Amino acid sequence: MLVFSLAPMFLIVSLFQITRSTSIVRAPLQHHEIAARLAQSADMSANLLSPSKRNPRRSCKTPSSLPSHVQPSFSAASSAIHTYALVTKTTSSAPSVTQSSATTTIAGTPPSEQTAPEQKPILVSTSSATSTATVSSGTISSSITVDAHAFTLTNKCSNAVHPVIASTACGYSPRCADAFSGSLPSIGSLGAGQTKTVHVPKNFVGRIFSQNGSCGSSGEKCTMLEFNLDANSLYTPNSYDISNIQGFTQSISLGAAGCDTVTCTGPQCDCHDAYPIGDMTGCGADLPVRACGAGDIAFEVVFCP
Repeated sequence: MLVFSLAPMFLIVSLFQITRSTSIVRAPLQHHEIAARLAQSADMSANLLSPSKRNPRRSCKTPSSLPSHVQPSFSAASSAIHTYALVTKTTSSAPSVTQSSATTTIAGTPPSEQTAPEQKPILVSTSSATSTATVSSGTISSSITVDAHAFTLTNKCSNAVHPVIASTACGYSPRCADAFSGSLPSIGSLGAGQTKTVHVPKNFVGRIFSQNGSCGSSGEKCTMLEFNLDANSLYTPNSYDISNIQGFTQSISLGAAGCDTVTCTGPQCDCHDAYPIGDMTGCGADLPVRACGAGDIAFEVVFCP
């Protein structure tokens, strides 16, 4: 009877123990469920926030693991900067000119704040050549050949003479417009025993005479040396002569390198040496005229030979 009466009490105690143990076991599960619900609510709240209101530095997730619609706003700017600051290489159309530059971009830094790399100097290599001059180390060197005739004048007289070189191109040259038209050297006074060398153009047509005060500007009324150096042809060679046609005033001789020398020391010179006074034909055949070859010719004039 006592055993039967204790049975309900034992049942109550057993139920109490079972209930207690179940609560202890269930508590962690409830905690996990509550934590999961809280986390889900936090995620839902976060998703409802606009990207501009999120602070990426407060997020526990890395930017790469965030959803695409909540990526930090600086990521797009960083991508644009990287695109803007890619390595550039420019090659111009000028010969052998190449320029390269590289830029290291810091994410989140505006392009205006980027530090430009130091530019290296561009080396341009060019070369050129001409037939008239050579440039080396800042110095220009050239070779110039003077194309002219050298005249050496010697005074063997006891007194000074005053040689004059005059042009008569348009009076005697067959090509007046193309004949010599430049300046001629001025000799001035040539003292006794003196010698002087001057150069005249290769196409010189004119006269040399000693101005004694009574001669004209081109040697009129005086003894003169006549030159036609404008022919320069095998068929019409350069020529020279002594003329006393307008008067005899000076003892003189004229010669050319490789050619004849003619001399006249008085009014009665042989017709083979000089034109006689008043005879424009040279004894009918221009006998006083001497021909010489083409090219530069060295002449020698002697006063009082």
